[in-house]
Amino acid sequence: MAGEMARSSAHELPVRAGAPWWAWLYGWACQRLYHELAWGYDWVSLVVSAGRWSVWRQCVLRHLEADAGAQRPDLRILELGFGTGELLLALARRGFAVTGLEPSAAMHAVTARKLERAQQSVACVQGMAQAQPFADATFDRIVSTFPAAFIVDEQTLAESARLLAEDGQLIVVGLWVRLQPRWLGALVPLFYGEPDPKQKLEIEARLARAGFAVEWRGQVDGPFAVAVLIGRKVR
Repeated sequence: MAGEMARSSAHELPVRAGAPWWAWLYGWACQRLYHELAWGYDWVSLVVSAGRWSVWRQCVLRHLEADAGAQRPDLRILELGFGTGELLLALARRGFAVTGLEPSAAMHAVTARKLERAQQSVACVQGMAQAQPFADATFDRIVSTFPAAFIVDEQTLAESARLLAEDGQLIVVGLWVRLQPRWLGALVPLFYGEPDPKQKLEIEARLARAGFAVEWRGQVDGPFAVAVLIGRKVR
């Protein structure tokens, strides 16, 4: 999918020059969901994912719980672009020490209500992924689900490497989602697809320059294939 409703941390959908009118309309609609229509975001994400959004998000939890390091009681986790707070809430309920960073005031408001109802306390900070307001080596894991282009911005990656402790990991779920067979995805290109090989190589090169070793994993869910990126800090 084009990121959690195709947002960027600057709240501008990166639509290429010359894109068809419907791509611009899609970008405009996504931004409305991220601001004044944030109350409807969860419903829309449920519809466009055929009800599988929460299942795909579980990839993060499965990875953390399968990781031997995640058994440490002091494991520190940062979620970039937490949106409506569903993953923050799931992590908190499992006892993880989690902090959230999110630029949208509307999303902060939605998340605060959810956390209050669930009687969970999570530090939620308003800020940009490209200028994360935390000290060096503050976190052991940085996670992001269905992010837009901001997650592979060179400044975001540099900041993430700075914030991660030794042997830390950047875990990105849903950088894209592909429908199988591929021709099926071509019918709904706004929601499903994947970058071409050159774009994937550029993503890997950016991570390498920031000091990460890259591992691609996939989560298959019926006709859906969800990309999972693991960046392991090596310097």
